[in-house]
Amino acid sequence: MGFRFRKSFKIARGVRLNVSKSGFGISIGGRGGRVGIGPRGAYASAGIPGTGIYMHEYLGANRHRSTPQRRSRGLAGFGGMSAEEVARQLGEIQVALQEDGSLVYTDVAGEPVPAEIVRIFVKQNQPRIREWLEEQCARVNGGTEAILNVHLTTPQPGSAPGFALVPFQQPPPAQPVEVQVSWLDRLISGHRARLEHRNAVEQARHEQEYQVWEEAQRQHEEEQARASAFHNQVRGGDREAMLAWLEHRLSCIEWPRETNISLEILEEKSTIYLDVDLPELEDMPTQEARLGGRGDRLVVKARSETQRRKEYMLHVHAVAFRMIGEVFAALPSVASVVISGYSQRLDPSTGKVRDEYLYSVAVDRAAWQAINFNRLADLDVVPCLEGF
Repeated sequence: MGFRFRKSFKIARGVRLNVSKSGFGISIGGRGGRVGIGPRGAYASAGIPGTGIYMHEYLGANRHRSTPQRRSRGLAGFGGMSAEEVARQLGEIQVALQEDGSLVYTDVAGEPVPAEIVRIFVKQNQPRIREWLEEQCARVNGGTEAILNVHLTTPQPGSAPGFALVPFQQPPPAQPVEVQVSWLDRLISGHRARLEHRNAVEQARHEQEYQVWEEAQRQHEEEQARASAFHNQVRGGDREAMLAWLEHRLSCIEWPRETNISLEILEEKSTIYLDVDLPELEDMPTQEARLGGRGDRLVVKARSETQRRKEYMLHVHAVAFRMIGEVFAALPSVASVVISGYSQRLDPSTGKVRDEYLYSVAVDRAAWQAINFNRLADLDVVPCLEGF
């Protein structure tokens, strides 16, 4: 396992595409270590962060000896070999994205590949490179779509499934087949005793397995009984059960940004109060990407401050919309929801950070049911919530 030097730049943390004449590979890892699969099989590398020194070794039984590396000198530095011969000499070529969206082609030692080799390589692998760039483009832009569309999967009011008992699915252990003692077995000395002992052992094993099965069935039925009682408490308006069920529902959602929620139900139990610590404007995406040129690079540009502020308002209102919908769907006895959203802002009068409320909305169930949940993609959540 030899030491090599490598410096690289990437736009998506921890992911690099490795490409060679014999195929593509992906390596995944952070600073100091990386595991991947390339055309020659699985490999692992480990290094010292900040030094550019790393170790590279192929894993498994069919490991290949590393090709001796040399510093790129153009084709003139390869003793008159053709571009195809140089490509074979270099072996695996690594492709990495720089922060400006351009591609960098290096050998496994991190040395630049001659331009002539790059042209041949790109020509042979252009569809695959374009496909990979499209994936990276979607990776950059995908976060924005998740942020702006968090409300699209809001359930309709009263659509939460009721509780249904789940039967115990595991079948009981099969009764062992008893070996019959024949008249011949009775004549052979000790044979009958061995068969009867075998039958007794198998029966004892079966009885033990059956006891384990009965215990599993009992535990399942007890869990189902507790779950049924819990859902009856939720439907009956038990405050602790309602809060626990709603907390469970909200925690199962994959929020695109960190979102903290406080829940409260007053004595009358018909109104839910939610206090939401919203993400900050600084948490919004700062870049957007598209394919540029002939599809051989990414064009990455900064999102304008106006665009980011608009998307931020859409996101925080979409969060409120989704939470209101979850409450009405999960808790049929709730008649209204009051939701308030705040974030942290610098108070210029004191120089300290304080909570600043961005909105507070009170929604009753009847008005909520008037929304067309079949066309949420056409809904503008900002004026929708402002209308309550």
